[in-house]
Amino acid sequence: MKESVGFTFLFNFFATFLIILFFALISIMNYMKAYKVNSQITATIEKYEGYNSAARDEIVSTLNSLGYRKSNPSGCKDREGMTALVNTELGINNYDVCIYRPKNKVKAGDNIKFGVTTYIYFDIPIINSLVKIPVYTTTDSIYVFEEAD
Repeated sequence: MKESVGFTFLFNFFATFLIILFFALISIMNYMKAYKVNSQITATIEKYEGYNSAARDEIVSTLNSLGYRKSNPSGCKDREGMTALVNTELGINNYDVCIYRPKNKVKAGDNIKFGVTTYIYFDIPIINSLVKIPVYTTTDSIYVFEEAD
């Protein structure tokens, strides 16, 4: 009888360990994808020295090629000192990505930073739940050569 109780405890311990291990691996993989997309978008914005049509085209290409999740975009809320560009303005309607620009008027000679938010998704099918965790980064300072219209 003593061995059967020990086996049950050991089996439960092992099953719990496996569940925690799989959750950790899935979390790491989801975080890597969200962060990779985020860093690619910030690199593109830095490459084109701001968010413009060339940057938008490359960002859409990046989102398609990296397999970022397509979903209905949640409304992007303004952040401290930053205003969110609207997804229809971004041209990336199918993806839940937020790009932020400075709220203040930008003048020639200013250094500005853009912000990017992507999301880590966890689908839990048993309880039909979706957990969404934001990943936010900013670009390096970008020098403004001339005022935008």
